Amino acid sequence: MLKAEDDEHYLIEKSKPGLSINDAEARAWALTAKSLIPRNFSLLHEAYWAEKTSKNAKESAKILSRIYMEFPNEPQFWNETKVVFCDLDNHLNTSTSKFHAELISHLHADVQQQILLQLIQTIENPVTQGKLTITLFEKFPQTVSGLWQKAVERLTKSELNAHVSPCNAYRKILIHDLLPLILKVKGADIPQTLLLTLLQKAIEFYVSYLAKNDLVIKELSETESKLENPMQKLTWLLSLVSAKVGWKLGAEAFNIENKAQLCQILWSVCNPGTVTTTDKKENRFVELYYYTVFTLFKSLFEYLDLVGPTKKRDLWSEMPQVLLVHNLFVVPDLNSAAKRESPGNPILLTTPKLKNLSRRVTENFAAAISCWELLHNFDELRHQFAGLYESLRITSWPWFQTFMVDVLLYRSLYDEAAVSLNHLLAVATGNNKMCLNLKLASVLYISGKKTEAITNVLQLIPLLPSTDQTPLDYFELSMTTDGYSQRVLTFMNTTSTEILRFVVHMILSTYCDIGLSSCSDTVLGISLILLQFDWPRNSDLAEIIVDRIRSKGTFKYPLLPKYFINIDVLEEFMLMASDHGGNLLLDIFPNVSSQAKVSTRGGSKESKEDFKQAMFSLVAQCGRPLYNLLTSFLQDEKETIIQTLK
Repeated sequence: MLKAEDDEHYLIEKSKPGLSINDAEARAWALTAKSLIPRNFSLLHEAYWAEKTSKNAKESAKILSRIYMEFPNEPQFWNETKVVFCDLDNHLNTSTSKFHAELISHLHADVQQQILLQLIQTIENPVTQGKLTITLFEKFPQTVSGLWQKAVERLTKSELNAHVSPCNAYRKILIHDLLPLILKVKGADIPQTLLLTLLQKAIEFYVSYLAKNDLVIKELSETESKLENPMQKLTWLLSLVSAKVGWKLGAEAFNIENKAQLCQILWSVCNPGTVTTTDKKENRFVELYYYTVFTLFKSLFEYLDLVGPTKKRDLWSEMPQVLLVHNLFVVPDLNSAAKRESPGNPILLTTPKLKNLSRRVTENFAAAISCWELLHNFDELRHQFAGLYESLRITSWPWFQTFMVDVLLYRSLYDEAAVSLNHLLAVATGNNKMCLNLKLASVLYISGKKTEAITNVLQLIPLLPSTDQTPLDYFELSMTTDGYSQRVLTFMNTTSTEILRFVVHMILSTYCDIGLSSCSDTVLGISLILLQFDWPRNSDLAEIIVDRIRSKGTFKYPLLPKYFINIDVLEEFMLMASDHGGNLLLDIFPNVSSQAKVSTRGGSKESKEDFKQAMFSLVAQCGRPLYNLLTSFLQDEKETIIQTLK
């Protein structure tokens, strides 16, 4: 007996890789031992390791299967199978993972299924259990109907005990991985109440994931945390649940590409004539809630992808590409009285640089606003949405707070918008501070606090980059919604040129409101310098200023030559100073001798010649970069501009 044990021990030792001369010798000893002593776990275990070390997947699987049949209670066996099957679930692209996958493929299907079932029962970690359940359901769909309920309960309970946010490993496994597998199986008869609970969890998970974006979920690898087309997955789940519970909106909603039309359909569900009984009304509101929430976040995330500075939505310290502001880009009608603002929804405009994104930006924004208002207009929807709002901790998302300011701007709630913006500015960092200041200036301006608004934007000029980029030759706005309203909101680009344009138009619009027909030479001079920006769009405004100078007979603004390069207006000045133009007194060149006497009323030929030469010199400098001139002017003359507004 002792000799047999010694022989067995000797064979085991010789079979161990690393103790023999080489792996091939160890494998030979293992095969010999397996033949001489076939029903010995230790020898089989060493034979398995010898084959595994030699990367022989087929033989490794054969021995592993034999161990399972003959020694199903050995802890070492279950430790090894746990490593092999869990490695498959981790989705790692290593040589070891590939070998384990090949090994499993050589195991008989019944053996795979039984091993998976026992591993799921014995492993305590709910995340690992969940991953193994995914593998089981994928490989053996026939097991879903008998096991889905326990899997759902286990993951739901684990999540509840962990007190985590909706974007967690338990929820990812349950919603993203297991639920689609469960819904595909006809035998998995999920009660409607549970189905709607899971749909709510799905919305919370995917919205939370999309809100943060590009994150690694705790207890999952980076590969496992990366979800492909999460919104598409949520769309598919909603359509599947819709079909199972018999909702009517599904077939209609998923075939409509026009979001404005889709929102009209959602609002029509609330019409008193569409439901007859209390039960039907409750069911219709449940259906409406899910489709409205889905449309809200789908539109909102598509909008953010178009206008946001980065796909990483939790990094909104950067400047967004597009910013919603009160429209200042249309030159006011100087010949008509101010009109009252229409109480209806505003017209949404976009700047030309958005090009083919224009329709998508305005359509998604308008749809998000419409869904937001629908969810807050009815108690049945408001109550349920409040739960989602709290669960997602939406108020902690910086980009969502900016969206809420846009909602207030859209609704003409300017005082509330100003309070929110000041709140956000107190904690803002980076370029996002400029974005918020531009919005605040827009809100202050439309609220009638124009001096405060202009003071605010003038402080941003030094923050703009020093560049010689040239503005657009002509600024055209495209109307993207139907209807008429005196209130217009614009999606402006946040390039340095467009920000400068915004500042220029705010100052010019304010001067136009004050009235250029009776203003000082300083205001006229500032206006002349600024209106160069959108030439020839501002040519009508220039004509009004020139007429004002003609009617006065004099004009004094010595700063003009330093910042002025518009050849058309300079030609008008040359004409006004000539005999044919009225010999007006134009005191615009501080270094020209006797400038104050240049007029038809006694000016010398010498001083007129000096003026003429100074004008020629100025015309020769008309190639100077306008962007640089205007940013310098606004910085240098900031205090003067503010004084003219008081």
